[in-house]
Amino acid sequence: MKLIGAIFSLALFVVPANASTVTVSSQMDIFAAGLGSDPSGGTLPLLLSLTPGSYAFTATGSISCCSGSNANGPEGQNATGTIYNGTTNPHVGNYTGPALALTGVYFNGTDLFQPFLLGASGIFIVPVGTTLYLGTADAMAYGGLSGTYG
Repeated sequence: MKLIGAIFSLALFVVPANASTVTVSSQMDIFAAGLGSDPSGGTLPLLLSLTPGSYAFTATGSISCCSGSNANGPEGQNATGTIYNGTTNPHVGNYTGPALALTGVYFNGTDLFQPFLLGASGIFIVPVGTTLYLGTADAMAYGGLSGTYG
């Protein structure tokens, strides 16, 4: 699926401090976290260098997989599946959840982390010694190998 339509906007709140806003493109490949380039034809996911702690967030916006299809918000589409990491990245595992959702993955350069659904709002905790990447998980028909970002 070629992703079009393009962005989610994410407002991060350090619990309980001030907010900042970041933009996540629909072509940001969550499986390329920590890599120097994206072999899937997408772009690198957004790196957030956050101090360890709790963060609340809200996300808005929509993306669409292809011309003429319905757009979805950060919660993703009704279609769910398992997307297998199709990159050469040994530190990002597989993703199971709603297609085309706003996802995150922790990264420390040595351990394997699973991408997880962020969706439209919630609280997440950044563990000590990690960074957080934001992006989307996509594959042809929302299952199988990742890599339909171009």
